[in-house]
Amino acid sequence: MESHGNETKLHPIRDNEPAIKRSIEQFSNIRPISIKNSLEIGHSKVVLFTFENQIGESIFDKGINKNLLNKNVGHGTSKIRYSIIKSGDTKYVTLLGENDNLGSAKISVGGEIYNLSIPKDHFFISTVKVSDSHESLIEWVVLFDTANKEVLRINLPNDQVLE
Repeated sequence: MESHGNETKLHPIRDNEPAIKRSIEQFSNIRPISIKNSLEIGHSKVVLFTFENQIGESIFDKGINKNLLNKNVGHGTSKIRYSIIKSGDTKYVTLLGENDNLGSAKISVGGEIYNLSIPKDHFFISTVKVSDSHESLIEWVVLFDTANKEVLRINLPNDQVLE
């Protein structure tokens, strides 16, 4: 990435860890990062990284030549991050983060509830295809441990019963 005043120019990169790491560091202006996991989703690649005590993700578009173009980087202090990723004409709910005995999640998008299984990896990425490609808002997230006990609600009142 080159920066000239307020203009930023992105360059396609090879699909390998050193190039991805450099791209994220340049795009976000944070360093050093440590890549913990990645997952290909449609024509995109999601990369989970850590920086100091933060977890972040970067979304890359994959071109026909298999090179990657960094289109988004986000990071924060929460151990769990969630978003909707558009890859081609398809949207995916993506949940990623640091696994502290998590087993599954329920996520509401456009009134439809999606169930995600959370891999046992210490740093995980889980995804599911959104049935309505026009929906782009995650309403709430509920996380469950490996014994299926609810451990965290995000944007869902405690008195609201899950179906």
